[in-house]
Amino acid sequence: MADEETTEGVDKSVIDKWMQIVRAAWESDSFKKMLLDNPVGVLQAAGMDPGVANVQIHEDTATTRHFVLPAKPGDVGVDEAHQSLMSDANPGF
Repeated sequence: MADEETTEGVDKSVIDKWMQIVRAAWESDSFKKMLLDNPVGVLQAAGMDPGVANVQIHEDTATTRHFVLPAKPGDVGVDEAHQSLMSDANPGF
């Protein structure tokens, strides 16, 4: 299974599925609308389990960039959470 993981510990098949969804959204306005309107359904149809009922998809533009503020991990101090976050940080640009 080591071949299926990235350096961040994310299953490579999840990344591949997400990239297929991104490509489809770039190629088809109707698919992009469906993704924005029903992200959980689209992710599930692609074989991805978001693990939660509420998923939001935000589209970056030339003038707008979105950053995600992760939930603080339970049972750790702020300094520990910060160190963990920074070791795995990938702001997406």
